[in-house]
Amino acid sequence: MFVKLRSNFTLGQLPPKHKLVIAGNHDGLLDSKLCARPTDPQTLLTNATYLQDESVTIYGIKIYGSPCVKENRESSTELATVARHYMVLSAIPEGDVTTSYMLLYCKIPEHTSLHSAFSLPRGKALREHWRAIPTDIDVLVTHGPPWGHCDLTCKGYNVGCKDLLEEVKDRVKPKFHIFGHLHEGMK
Repeated sequence: MFVKLRSNFTLGQLPPKHKLVIAGNHDGLLDSKLCARPTDPQTLLTNATYLQDESVTIYGIKIYGSPCVKENRESSTELATVARHYMVLSAIPEGDVTTSYMLLYCKIPEHTSLHSAFSLPRGKALREHWRAIPTDIDVLVTHGPPWGHCDLTCKGYNVGCKDLLEEVKDRVKPKFHIFGHLHEGMK
């Protein structure tokens, strides 16, 4: 989300009046468990509405967004060893977009994956997180998929979240569920 220098500028150029953004597992700059002083996304995204476990109503349609993803066992064992555990997470335009950029740095804790922002391991904490989704929403936007829905990897494994599936199917029942996360996202 924040990797491209002109993401906010680009959002401002898109024709829809309302643009919604959620973070994901690569957005450690926004996650308080990875970054001691996480950046306020709304200060970076002046051309969009950022949703982090909250809802917004637009034209009478209630939309809830969450960046949370089920922890990936493979990526959780990767160690962040970039420049003494510091990495440039994004460069955000400041002032004249063509001349100056403000670099934002975030300390990455040892034994933390670079791809583990907003992730929770399966279990009580993840179930409680999904239980907090309100039932009066029309559209649910999550970073990761529910289990069995566009979550088949190229290795043939379903990697979506079973806890999210249960909440969406049995309790929340949104009219639409929009998600991403998986780059291959087959079936």
